[in-house]
Amino acid sequence: MNVIYWFSGTGNSFYAAKKIAERLEDCDLLPISKLAQLPPDCERVGFVFPHYALGVPNLVREKLEDIDLSGNQSAYFFAVETCGAFPGSCLGQVNTLLKKQGAVLSYGTVIRMFANNVVNYDMKGDPAEKAAAAEPAIQAAAVAIQQKQAIKIPHTQLLYQLPYRAITATYPKKGLQFHADENCTGCGMCAKLCPAGNITMQNGRPMFGASCEQCVACIQWCPRRAIQFGNKTQARTRYHHPAIQAGELFRAAAPPAKKSLHSPQ
Repeated sequence: MNVIYWFSGTGNSFYAAKKIAERLEDCDLLPISKLAQLPPDCERVGFVFPHYALGVPNLVREKLEDIDLSGNQSAYFFAVETCGAFPGSCLGQVNTLLKKQGAVLSYGTVIRMFANNVVNYDMKGDPAEKAAAAEPAIQAAAVAIQQKQAIKIPHTQLLYQLPYRAITATYPKKGLQFHADENCTGCGMCAKLCPAGNITMQNGRPMFGASCEQCVACIQWCPRRAIQFGNKTQARTRYHHPAIQAGELFRAAAPPAKKSLHSPQ
């Protein structure tokens, strides 16, 4: 069997993982929040995720640090990084983490998709056009993975790792800066989408804790544009992959955070 673990906020990485899984046919597609121990005797094992601050998302790194590869060290491991501009050091980072568990990353690639970190900038461009432009790269990756192609994985660059650690260390508590405005209807979509379990619903309103992954799924998928990050996002556009529905990402959610630390505004 084959298995792909994905991490996705807006659906970009999920879309790439979904298309690769379709090519492999006998393939389980699972959110990385569910990763603990691999199924026995996997033929191919993949990780698909976005580039955050020159490296992998915190949750992806933590899962790979704790992964149990018993009986699967000889599987074909691959990684696909999605990014909006230039790539970081994700592939080397994944390879280093797998080597500590006695495995090796055989294949990795970077796919450029629509840049969507709405917390840091207003998004520009045509989402449909960008999605179409990414399609050949996704299909090429799917073929390479199906054929078990191997490439030389670049080393993790120390110059990238220093800012990566510093920046991603600030992400969890940045969750406290999210809030729901007066447009919130209490639909709960944000809580269902949160891969960190950082959002709980109390009295029909979302509560944001300090375990954020900065995936911005809550902002991007809110049907009323009611989720905001401080005072930065009120006038900014919203985005999610045009071929993905929110319900496809619901199963990514981890168990709810034990304690909410921030009341809605």
